Amino acid sequence: MLEIPESFFKDEVRHGFLVPEEMKRAWASEMKVLDMLMDFCNKNDLRCFAEYGTLLGAVRHKGFIPWDDDIDVCMLRPDFNYLLEHADELPPSIRIQSIYSSNMFHTFKALATNNLGGKLTYSKERMDEFYGCPYVVGLDIYPLDYVPRDPGNAKMQKLIYQLAYKMLYMCIDLENIYDDQINTTTENNICLLDLANADNIPIENKREFLTGITELADILKRYFGNSFVLSEKGPIRNQLCRLCEALAQLFDESESDTVSYYPYIATDDIPSWRKKEWYEDTLWYPFETMSVLGVMNYDEWLSHNYGPNWYIPVKGTQVHDYPFYKSQKEYFEMIGAM
Repeated sequence: MLEIPESFFKDEVRHGFLVPEEMKRAWASEMKVLDMLMDFCNKNDLRCFAEYGTLLGAVRHKGFIPWDDDIDVCMLRPDFNYLLEHADELPPSIRIQSIYSSNMFHTFKALATNNLGGKLTYSKERMDEFYGCPYVVGLDIYPLDYVPRDPGNAKMQKLIYQLAYKMLYMCIDLENIYDDQINTTTENNICLLDLANADNIPIENKREFLTGITELADILKRYFGNSFVLSEKGPIRNQLCRLCEALAQLFDESESDTVSYYPYIATDDIPSWRKKEWYEDTLWYPFETMSVLGVMNYDEWLSHNYGPNWYIPVKGTQVHDYPFYKSQKEYFEMIGAM
């Protein structure tokens, strides 16, 4: 069980960077979500690995990187799928959000969060349970899929996945145009027919999207027969999300030497592949007042992701707005809750 002494919450300067009490309480809340997730994993013989800045922080700082404010973990695909299928068995104070739980969700990592409702609320009950932190917190869970060692299969999978991924985000752009024009939010996804018949979407945008969808459908038919069919009447965004997920899972462990979070393969924006063997040998690393599971060969993993100088702290390297709760705080102040 996670134990955090009151002294942990004091303002602290780490590597010349002030970490205030407010951030410490947010850290503690994220650690509590992680502790509940790891407890579930331990009970079900699943493995949940520290990922990205969380592993870097564990190795280099024995906790959070001082100027970071989130926790990232990853799971090999079979374990990830088990978690999603049994998410209702998690403690009632957290939940898992994914493309399978909401049509509005369109990222391929899952989110473990203490936000139990659909809208942001100021909750005394949440503050009581999560160390006085008023903010909704969560941690990202990245699924790692098996990359085929056969070059032909790898090329085929990547090209089809990239097209499906491209069509997904083109769909989201069209939905945003649709929503802006009629001043609403497409909470349940619009279907392909809705987009095709929408008068408020520029015809050139529709033509490009529908041409791409037709090309994608033809390729799917050619390679997979009727295994992947896009419906004209179902929510098209969620269909494309689920298609990308299915394409990422085409190959299994026996056909692979590497794993990857597949959206990075689609965008080629960061080193995406990892050696499968890295996740076979693991260690528990100290992380603030708890421990996290990580790859034993951390130097090779961190050098692959961050370069050979990963052990030198560089401020301001987080890839999102800091602090994560800035907009929540502004909202709570606006409604007079803080």
